[in-house]
Order: sequence, then structure tokens, then C-alpha cells
Amino acid sequence: MPTVELIERLVAVPGPSGFEGAVARAIRREIDPFGGAVSTDAIGNLVMRLPVKSGAPSLMIMAHMDEVGLLVKYVNPDGFVYCEANGLVDERTLLATQVDIWTDQGPRLGVVGVKSRHLLTEAELRAPLQMNDLWIDIGTRSANEAAALGVEIGLPVTFHPTAQRLSEHVLVSKSVDNRAGCAALIEVARQTIGLKRDYELIFVWSTQEEIGSRGARVAAHWIQPTIAVVVDTVPANDPSTPLRHATSLVASGPVVRAQDARAGIGTIYAVSIKRHLIVTARRHSIPHQIDVDISKIEQIEDTIYIRDLVIDASKIEILNDADQVVAKAVAPRAEEVVEKPAAVEGEAVEGEAAATEEGAAPAAGAAGAAPAAGAPAAKGAAPAAKGGAPAAKGAPAE
Repeated sequence: MPTVELIERLVAVPGPSGFEGAVARAIRREIDPFGGAVSTDAIGNLVMRLPVKSGAPSLMIMAHMDEVGLLVKYVNPDGFVYCEANGLVDERTLLATQVDIWTDQGPRLGVVGVKSRHLLTEAELRAPLQMNDLWIDIGTRSANEAAALGVEIGLPVTFHPTAQRLSEHVLVSKSVDNRAGCAALIEVARQTIGLKRDYELIFVWSTQEEIGSRGARVAAHWIQPTIAVVVDTVPANDPSTPLRHATSLVASGPVVRAQDARAGIGTIYAVSIKRHLIVTARRHSIPHQIDVDISKIEQIEDTIYIRDLVIDASKIEILNDADQVVAKAVAPRAEEVVEKPAAVEGEAVEGEAAATEEGAAPAAGAAGAAPAAGAPAAKGAAPAAKGGAPAAKGAPAE
């Protein structure tokens, strides 16, 4: 199971979309001892293969490495830095937030500023906050002074590290979306490395999910797996959100997603794989939840489906409660969840020639025949807020 300590190590590393190199290196340090075939593709995806005989079916398990952040857009004559979003950033979370601008000279600390409350008009108070209303104060008083510190247009900006534990199993931090998923994959790899299989197991830590799942597109085309399972985070119910809008609850188990829908159009995941995940969870008394997403954001798994490939895909998610991570690290060992699928509440499981207790997968094309790939994702584990980025000099420059 992914430990809180592992998640803490990963959230501390800066890795905004397009600048994930430091995260990939951190993950590689964790997985190199496993002995898999590790490589990096042209877009920066980190891939570990556990191959078997040639022509065997394959199972790809994916989690994205990148985090949301900002990009420097303009430095005004007074040395204040203006930015654009790099990913889906909620402007409301930025006020008075500490951030790091990643220059060639290393990270430059700054604080996000906005017009003083004392000076706002009634109309300005009612208006929604816009990105161009905000700036970053880095302590300089001229554009030349900022330039001397290495600040220039196009540099990545991340939330400054602020990871904290609210309790033994509750962590708040930036980038838990999706370092919690990355940690889950590391733990799945750790537990499955020595298992007997007759299918190829491929782990992918992908790039640029927050700006359109670009790394997933490359991985899906390059690897062309028989089955894909994505591990990511999901919004959870909170005091401001009725259950009919967010049905998943923190600390109530990981979420098996049934559909990603946008105005009635989206992705319905392979029913047989979803059933297998649910059956396995019930058999091992693993608390779990099922949801349907209604966001308007393209997801990794949507991307895997829409490429010109037929890949059975499913998704397991870790709860993200109003930017707060709940890491409940309680999951069965991987070998316990790699087993033959069974019926769910009397329904027949499609693709009965499924995985055996030793982890055998079905012939290519048999949806749901592969093992419950996402099952080792930490039971009830969950994500958190903004706030972090490491102090490794120049790390995001990659």
C-alpha cells in the first residue's frame, strides 16, 4: 500500500505540466530496485515493463506525474510577475499563496498579490476573480532586477511546498493529484514484481495530463495494451457540495468510475473490468465506491479510448476532498486481488476466461480478463491541496 511517507516524498517534488523531469527521477529511484525494464519516451513518460513471452496480452496501469501550476507571461516595469494557468487552476486558491518560479538559477520564492480589500469597489467585490487580476511579488522593484534573478517569460511556477499532516492518516499538500496515484503504482509494482504471470504488465507514469492528457496519447499509441487501468484522483463530497453532485466520500474506499460524462457525451468504461474490480473488492472486504463524473475536462482514460485503438479501459480513483488529501493506507496484498472474476450480484461476468489465482490474463481482446489492476491503489487513500514544490535547484527546467 502507498504509505503517507511515500506520498510526502513525491508531493515535495516540483513537476508542473511539461516539466515533469524531477518527478520522473524521483519515481525512478523508487522503482529501479524492482528490476523491471525502465525507459522514458520522447514526451517524458516513465515506463516500466515486466515482460513475459512474445505475443502475450498486456495490461497497462497508468497515473500522471504532473501537477497544475502557472507559467510566467509578463514582468511589468515595476518587477511584478503576471502569469497564465498551466492546467486547471482555481484562481480563488491563489490569493496570498507562496509560489516558486523555476529559473535557471534555481527557485525564486514569491507571493501572489491582489488589489487590497480596502480599495475594492462593490462591483469589483461581486466580480469573479480573473488570472489577470493577480500578480506575483518576488521582492524586486524593476523588470531589470527581476531579469537579473533569472525571471523571464515562459518559466514554470509551482505552489511552494506546504505539506502537513492533520492527523496520522490525513495529509494536506499541493500535487496530491496525482502523486497519490503515482505512489499507488509504485506499491502495485513492488507487490507484483515477483508474481507468476502470462501477460505483460506495464506501468506508465505519464506527463502533461493537466493540459490535455498528452502523455497518455503517446503511451496508448506506442504501447497499444490489451487492457488499460488508470489511477487518478476524484473530487469528494464536502460541506458545500450535496451528495447528488459528488457521491464519493473521503475515507470510504477508492472509487471505481463507471463513466466520464460531459453533457451526456463521454466514456463508459469496460463493464466486465469494472465488475471484476467490484467483485474482487467485495471478496476481500475492501471498502469501495462507484461514481459517474460530470466534469467538462478531458481525462486520461478518455484519451486512451479516443485514439484509433480498441483498448478496454477502466479507472480507479483516490479521493480529493476540497484539495485535502486523506491517505488511508489499507489495501490487500497484490497477489490477493489477482484472481478469477466472478459474478456481481448474480450478473454474469463477461470474458470468463479471466485471470487465474497466479495472475494469468486472458487472450487479447477479452475485456475484463486481466487482473484487478487498480486494486492495490490504497484503500481509502486520498489527495489534498495546493502548496508544494521542492527546492532542487532548477529542477523543472526539464
